[in-house]
Amino acid sequence: MLNELQSQSFMRNPTSKLAELRKKAPLVQFKIPILGKVWVTTTHKATAHVLKNDKDFTVRKKDGKVIGLS
Repeated sequence: MLNELQSQSFMRNPTSKLAELRKKAPLVQFKIPILGKVWVTTTHKATAHVLKNDKDFTVRKKDGKVIGLS
């Protein structure tokens, strides 16, 4: 899927691929080189939910430290 999102055809006309992703789910997972698995929201509603819900969606551990930073 990631390769498709980086293709020239996607860059020229992303509408159909984005519509396909929205039909699939409001939240989809991709595997990106170096980063690994990431989640991508496909709708405004899902994006707003993720951004406003810091209890379920956070980069902080229980001790308050940010994941990935030492």
